[in-house]
Amino acid sequence: MGPSGPPGPPGADAVSEYAYFVSFAEQTLLPDTNVDLIGPIGGSGNFALVNSGLEISVATSGTYAVWYSVTTTDRSQFGVTIDGSVWLFSVSASNSGAQTNGMSILNLQAGDLLGLRNISDATSVPRPTFATETEPTVNASLMIQKID
Repeated sequence: MGPSGPPGPPGADAVSEYAYFVSFAEQTLLPDTNVDLIGPIGGSGNFALVNSGLEISVATSGTYAVWYSVTTTDRSQFGVTIDGSVWLFSVSASNSGAQTNGMSILNLQAGDLLGLRNISDATSVPRPTFATETEPTVNASLMIQKID
C-alpha cells in the first residue's frame, strides 16, 4: 500500500435548506381546500408563506423531502399540491378522529408553490383545537428539506 494522498476539499453541508410550518387554528376544510399554515418556524430562509398562508413558495430548484401531519375529527385524505395540482404520490388518508401523516420526495423548481390540501370527498373536515393545560396544540404541520 502506498502513502496517503492529500486531503480532499471540504464537503457541502448535509442539510442546506429546510423549514417547518404549523397550524394551531381550528379550521373547517371543505373539499379541495388548503390548510392555513404559519411559519416558517426555524429553517434556512429559502421558503415563504404566500396566498394568506395557504401555500409555500420555494426559492431554489432541487429535490425535496416533505413530511406532513394533520389531525381531524372525521375521516380525511390529504395530499401535497405543487402549483395547485395534487402530487399523487403524496396522498394519505385516515379513519375518523385520527391523524393523517404523509411523506413524499418532490422535484421542485424555483418559484413552485406547495400546499397541504384536503382531498377527501367529505363535505368538510374539521380540524379541532385541543384543550390543554398551558399551551395550544399543533393540529397540522409540514416540514420541507432539500436533499439534492
